[in-house]
Amino acid sequence: MLFLLYWLNRFIFPNRSSAVLLEYRHLAEALHNHTDVGLGPTVLAHLFKNLYSATLENPLNLSAPGAFWMTQIWLQVYFPELRFPDVVLPEDQVLAQPLMAAEVPKRSIEEYLMFFRHCTKRSAAQWRW
Repeated sequence: MLFLLYWLNRFIFPNRSSAVLLEYRHLAEALHNHTDVGLGPTVLAHLFKNLYSATLENPLNLSAPGAFWMTQIWLQVYFPELRFPDVVLPEDQVLAQPLMAAEVPKRSIEEYLMFFRHCTKRSAAQWRW
């Protein structure tokens, strides 16, 4: 279980101090015990914490740790203007699959974060995913 906790902190939920954070202990225990666990709250909390630390400073702190590839997938699902026009998200499969199979838009993390910082309104239909 300790190896799993270290692995989660090193590769999945990295942090600036490179310390092992105990907040992911419940995930390590679930993986160790082969029990089901919902990753949504943990992943979202981690992403929002890293987005907050990256956008807190001006200019943006692009050296903030985190799995920003997850943020890119999230942004492309909810903000179609950030994905290539030929990417179609079918309703009968996992949304990330067509995005991972498509070519990655040639944008920097700074461009994504600046878009996110200035985007203030979305319609209900845009949040339907």
